[in-house]
Amino acid sequence: MSIAKHCLASISLLLFAAVTATAADFKLDHFKVYDVKDTKVAVTVALHGQFDKEAVKANLVALTHFANPVSKNKEPIRDKNAHLTWYRIEQEMKEPKREIEIENQFGKHRLVLGQPKFLLAPAEKKEPGSAFPKELDHFKVYEVLKGESVGKTVSLEDQFGIEGKVDVSLPKFFCVPVDKQHGDKLTKIRNGEDHLAVYEIASTSRLTLDQFGEHKLAFEPCEMLCVPSKKRIVEPPVQASLDHFKVYIVKKTEVSFPIASRGQFDKEPVKASLIALTHFANPVSKNKEPIIDKNAHLTWYQFKPAEKPEPKRLITFENQFGLQQITIGQPVYLLVPALKKEDGLDFPKGLDHFKCYEVLEGKSVEKSVDLVDQFGSSQTTARIPKYFCVPAEKIRGDILEKIQNEKDHLVFYDIGAEDAGRVISVGDQFNRPATRELSVEKSVYLGVPTVKLKVE
Repeated sequence: MSIAKHCLASISLLLFAAVTATAADFKLDHFKVYDVKDTKVAVTVALHGQFDKEAVKANLVALTHFANPVSKNKEPIRDKNAHLTWYRIEQEMKEPKREIEIENQFGKHRLVLGQPKFLLAPAEKKEPGSAFPKELDHFKVYEVLKGESVGKTVSLEDQFGIEGKVDVSLPKFFCVPVDKQHGDKLTKIRNGEDHLAVYEIASTSRLTLDQFGEHKLAFEPCEMLCVPSKKRIVEPPVQASLDHFKVYIVKKTEVSFPIASRGQFDKEPVKASLIALTHFANPVSKNKEPIIDKNAHLTWYQFKPAEKPEPKRLITFENQFGLQQITIGQPVYLLVPALKKEDGLDFPKGLDHFKCYEVLEGKSVEKSVDLVDQFGSSQTTARIPKYFCVPAEKIRGDILEKIQNEKDHLVFYDIGAEDAGRVISVGDQFNRPATRELSVEKSVYLGVPTVKLKVE
């Protein structure tokens, strides 16, 4: 029977073989994954992977896929005997969402993982010259809830044939090595460093096989590519020393302040002119979180447009609204630490200046928030990111204000307009010790402390 001509075939599989060898320097092959006609099983195992504090029971209910080692872009196959059978599992214990960063031949990516869905078991594909894979681990397979398409085209060659152009797209699963206990037999992890990221690929017409006892499997089109990967668990962002800020439009005050500023995107100080004071920001409690510094206020000064525009930048960042990407354009505002003159308030210490860039592209976060600041309380929704702000040095005359917290950034989100008519007295480094009156009109933005991860 020609495999190239038939999508359905039968192949015998061998039961687990005893494997005791370890390989600290083991490197995984790529694997091409095939659907097989479901074969029901009823096996209970205990699995202990890198996400598990202790062994977790899981029920194997069906054999659903089979994986061949595959040559990607003519790279050599390390172990022609390395095959994997995929068993769908049911696990009573629910697991938390996890965010991880992976690195493989497609680059670095972040994934959000959900529940475990499969157990991968080493298998021998029974044919002349075959042997059971001696260095291949079991893997617990987690569903990917969030991950970006890699958008790569590769060539693949396995024991079933050659495909010259295969489109690799979204990550579907992520596989971690596990100890597997079946009855009184424990199979330990051999290589805890290597993982598999599983990506969708364009379907083909080929076939394949298994492992928990001998089975005959009917093969259907290939749908996935497993790529050897390294993993890093992403810890929650370091708690910023910044407050959240609620931003108000104020009646425009024209100014003319020559300055130089230097942010993280500037190789040297950049001369600029501030032409208007347009907004004011209060520290705000979001969803009953405490305000860190009740003195932390910011006046917003508009830059005169620069003669030489800055390049667009793609920013990856993380805050309490999650992992996000935006494209930013030109700097439009300088945020300046300010005193709001009222009893009990003082000039803020430890608050940086910020150079704020217009967001050209960014997705709405659609997060409901309860806000309480010195003007009152409101319920609203944070939507489109409007500005990305980096800490900046400010030079005016011979006075240099240096960056104090270079890791703290702010992203300002649109929260809709809400009237806030009042008059306040404000002092900052452009008019201290005097103050100026500002006519507050309406609230417009929520500033969220943010960790910048990547700039492209």
